[in-house]
Amino acid sequence: MTIELKMLSLKQLTSQKADLVLIPVQDGKLSLSAFRTLDNAHNQALSKALASGLLGSACGDSLLLPALDAPGCMHSLLVNLGDKKSLNRKTYQKACQRLVTKLLELNVSHVINALPLVKVHGINFAWTVRDCLGELSRQHYQFTELKSDKTPRALTSVTTLFDTKAQQTALKTALKEQRAFDSGNALTRYLGDLPGNICTPTYLAEHAKKMAKQHSKLTTNVLDEAQMKKLGMGALLSVSQGSKQPAKLIVMEYQGARSKKSEPIVFVGKGITFDTGGISLKPSNAMLSMKYDMQGGATVFGLMQAIAEYNLPLNVVGVVAAAENFPAETATKPSDVVTSLSGQTIEITNTDAEGRLVLCDALTYVKKFNPAEVIDIATLTGAVITALGHSYTGVWGRDNKQIAELLKAGERASDEAWQLPLSDDYADMLQSDTADMINSHKQNPVAGSSVAACFLAKFTKDYRWMHCDIAGVASESGRLRATGRPLNLFFDYLLGKVSKR
Repeated sequence: MTIELKMLSLKQLTSQKADLVLIPVQDGKLSLSAFRTLDNAHNQALSKALASGLLGSACGDSLLLPALDAPGCMHSLLVNLGDKKSLNRKTYQKACQRLVTKLLELNVSHVINALPLVKVHGINFAWTVRDCLGELSRQHYQFTELKSDKTPRALTSVTTLFDTKAQQTALKTALKEQRAFDSGNALTRYLGDLPGNICTPTYLAEHAKKMAKQHSKLTTNVLDEAQMKKLGMGALLSVSQGSKQPAKLIVMEYQGARSKKSEPIVFVGKGITFDTGGISLKPSNAMLSMKYDMQGGATVFGLMQAIAEYNLPLNVVGVVAAAENFPAETATKPSDVVTSLSGQTIEITNTDAEGRLVLCDALTYVKKFNPAEVIDIATLTGAVITALGHSYTGVWGRDNKQIAELLKAGERASDEAWQLPLSDDYADMLQSDTADMINSHKQNPVAGSSVAACFLAKFTKDYRWMHCDIAGVASESGRLRATGRPLNLFFDYLLGKVSKR
């Protein structure tokens, strides 16, 4: 369940009813004149609380107070945002993280939020809103689908305050963006958190069809294995042939531009709904999290949901190559050679390097859309975690301007990416004695994420392309929970195409 997001003029605060009002404090004082006026009207109740020293000195510390009569609120929560001069985006986000944890503990239903009204150095009012509400959305999410107790969190609505006409306009836009993002983010995480016995390729295909019925600008087409075989998708089908679950190529087309002929931006997601490694079987301790090997596809689903909710004025195509990777007597074996849709042959040296096999056929298929650009999204390699940890999405491509645009979107959205090299030195590691290429370098296991990117590059020469490896960011390290990343990165990237960010 997503939180209802509302807006309200600061001047109307005293006429509203809510469970809680969030009051920012800076330099040990009430930072907004409206709350100083309120304080004066109520015998300095707020300033006396501050003078008591009960509000901690750290940024993000909070103090719960009894209700003041005028706002009609049950309680007020003083929130320390530290020193005005040093409040930057990083400290503000950390304060919001702590605040949201506190809100969920308090079990309140309706909150009035004044925090975005403070000045945060380095960002505008709209981003102070989205940073705060984004953290609320992240922590509010819970996966209860398969639990006996499905009791939702108490918090159902947040009203954000504005003080000027310019803030009102910015807030309206920010809330529209946040509502769309929340919807897409919830779907991305939900699909990821579903176990592999439920979230199969067929399940994803059926969900895509439901989305098309819900959004008039979205259409869905699903290719089954017979259709893919007829087209010649030997690489993709080599992954699914050990599983009883049939592979699906899911194609979602969003028509948002005025002209149907406007070249679309295409996103291609890896949708391995469970990855055992195939014949190149993974160790048991590495397998529990493999339901998240479809997070690239889940991100594409969430993105299509978000842009449809937002009514984005662009044409966008989302393609998900969905399959299970299982060992069986029918499974692909190491040393087998398959022919991809492009006509290039691939020697399978490692059946656990299956993501690039489903992606390469999908990347060849999307040429039919005459794309303006193509971005593939995949939990492709463990090597990207070695390189970047869990902080950054790894990015490769040939167009530095395109990559710079994506990196900038990541900075804006606090969902950052980092460029890694795509070079002939790595491509040379893919040479095969029996086919056009191997799918995984066997003798020299270095730079694994860049070598994988070089493999995909062989199938993307006809259009602008970026590869995004999200293995480090898509699920939480140390626990089984999807993060929803890097949906914010791609959503802001698309918003930047149609508005000044």
